Amino acid sequence: MDFAQLGYPVSLAFGLGVLELICVVVYVIPRTSILGAILWTGYLGGAIAAQVRIGSPLFSPRVPVYVALLIWEALPP
Repeated sequence: MDFAQLGYPVSLAFGLGVLELICVVVYVIPRTSILGAILWTGYLGGAIAAQVRIGSPLFSPRVPVYVALLIWEALPP
């Protein structure tokens, strides 16, 4: 699925990619991993909202939910 189908301009792709990379870096650093998990959860919530907004089939919005659950499960104790 591309940005046009989601109703977003392609010019946002680079900024969203940078934001995603920042979330990954914050998550990978052990001292900030909880903050990274929070940021990732918000980012994936936006992905869910975009899928629901266009009326995507039910499977697509579930994938970010599963990824968010795995992100929280992988946090160190």
